Amino acid sequence: MNSLIKNFFPAISLSAFVSMAGCFGSASRDKAEPEQIYFDYKVTGEEGNDSVSVVLKFKEYDEFGPAVSIEPGTVTLDGRPVPADSSSMTGPYYAAHRHIREFTGRHTIQVILPDDKKYEDEFYFRPFSVRSGISDTIHRSRLLLEFEGLDKNDIVRILMTDTSFTGEGINRVDTVWNNKLTITRNALSYLENGPINLELVREQEMPLRNATDAGGAISIFYSIRREFWLKD
Repeated sequence: MNSLIKNFFPAISLSAFVSMAGCFGSASRDKAEPEQIYFDYKVTGEEGNDSVSVVLKFKEYDEFGPAVSIEPGTVTLDGRPVPADSSSMTGPYYAAHRHIREFTGRHTIQVILPDDKKYEDEFYFRPFSVRSGISDTIHRSRLLLEFEGLDKNDIVRILMTDTSFTGEGINRVDTVWNNKLTITRNALSYLENGPINLELVREQEMPLRNATDAGGAISIFYSIRREFWLKD
């Protein structure tokens, strides 16, 4: 009898636990209303790649919320529909790819949410380039970079890494004055002699003018990569 009771109570406990877990697991979280959907737009291009990527995500409540589909709502880029897609890592998103030659200039994104409210924003995409070539070998003195296609006070992120374990590298943001940017000898001291990877990234992030109460932002990136040898 005692053995029967001992076997009976664990069975009840396990059954109750499974039942409770099922109840908690089946509880559905309330979805955000259309006015609580945050717009997260990213435009990415790089020198040497003919394709510009435009990825549009819609998130619950704010930029950190999970991505959601806005179907049966629609998204267009310059009047052309942007197809919906999804991945297990990022969730739903809307993506378009355009040739860089046809994409330089002003563009319009229009979103119609399921409640039929329409939101429209414009942005300007322009690549930039390094005007003067960078030599295959750079001596450890100041490095002057001259650009084409940047505005007077554009901001560029400078990323420089070597192949050693001791070099600290460079990761900083600088303002470009009159399309010129100087990397000083002191900055280069953070790098060891040898092969250097240089990446220049113009990062632009702006709030959307027309969005829901949750808001939204557009980030535009364009990058240039170079390699050279650094020596004393």
